[in-house]
Amino acid sequence: MKEKNTIDKLIYILLPIETILLQYKVLFINIGVIILFILLIIKAVREKRIFFDKSFLFFIFLFIIQQILSVFILDGNLNITTPLLIFFTASIFLYDNIDKKKVYKYFIIIGLILCLPVFIQSISVYVFKNTVNAIRLFPQAQENLKYWNTYSNRPMGFFTEPQTCCSYLIPFVIIAFYNNKKIISAVISLAIMLTGSSLGIATIVLIWGMFMLKSNIKSSRKIIIIICLIVFAIYFLMADFFANTRLKIASIAQDFSYYSKSIMKNSFSYSNYARIMKGWITYKELPMIVKVIGTGIAGFRWVSPLQNIDFSWSSIWNQNSKSGNLYYYSSMSGVFIECGLILGLIYYVFILKKYRNGDYIGKLLIIALIFQSNFSQTFFNGIFALYIYVYYATNDKTERIKIKF
Repeated sequence: MKEKNTIDKLIYILLPIETILLQYKVLFINIGVIILFILLIIKAVREKRIFFDKSFLFFIFLFIIQQILSVFILDGNLNITTPLLIFFTASIFLYDNIDKKKVYKYFIIIGLILCLPVFIQSISVYVFKNTVNAIRLFPQAQENLKYWNTYSNRPMGFFTEPQTCCSYLIPFVIIAFYNNKKIISAVISLAIMLTGSSLGIATIVLIWGMFMLKSNIKSSRKIIIIICLIVFAIYFLMADFFANTRLKIASIAQDFSYYSKSIMKNSFSYSNYARIMKGWITYKELPMIVKVIGTGIAGFRWVSPLQNIDFSWSSIWNQNSKSGNLYYYSSMSGVFIECGLILGLIYYVFILKKYRNGDYIGKLLIIALIFQSNFSQTFFNGIFALYIYVYYATNDKTERIKIKF
């Protein structure tokens, strides 16, 4: 019994720490996923049973078929190891003996710890005008060091970039607020805002707006609080040290017709184009067979040269270029590029079903995931893994399949 409790305790502690571990890889597999997979095997063998989410199992089955078809028909690249491991490791949070109170406890404690380096870096950046880089806790492959060694004038703590920091900290904000730790939720929210990430700040405003709408406060007061929240966010952004963030947001308002003509207001226009428009334009201009089947996970870099497609954005990023934005698109459109039309629609049905069946935390997690997927990559990566792990660990309504052995 003691050994069983030790495994469960490791799982509770590891879940919030996944925010850090999911950024590190052995070869091409996340360290956090590997550790969870080992714990899943131990737990399954000891309890002689394993659980799967019925709808996730259905999706992953179709996903494997689609990925194989993309390889044989389009000569793409089979890349299903990480998605499969995320699917299996998510099962560890479907066991009926998961103690939610312990999950909440460790999330709140570790959430505060993760914020500490962000506050320290904020002093260094905003007070002493220094640049900072990500705090690396474990060895990293040489090809990935560029993400850790890049210096920035924005805090990021243990994460490779400010926006990644925000995406990983959002679940901590939600869980702290749900457990009536509103001050802690506000502290973590402040850490997110200090990163200067426009997406992080927008997500925080959205989440706190949802908090207010669900609260027992009178409607008139809710409206006043939400307006004050928006005004505070705007006032916060008007500070001198958020000049770049303001410019980035303002660049979104650029007339989209200029984007197609490769006329950009500033350097932020390129990243805005890549995040907001590039994926949808890419999908629209793909051949019909590719639209239906999909390129496969990360298969766009393999399929597009073979199809010899001249995209309208090719004048911005030549396909022979080494620019990181060449193969970048947000996940909202990227799901259709990589999975095809049919499976892409099935994926969003799966996600919307998670929202419908979710409790308070689950619904907010799905809202945050969908919102961020419009502007960043959240499909079968570390962010997706964390959100689905937390969803299962805090939600009782998932339709499970139990396999005994």
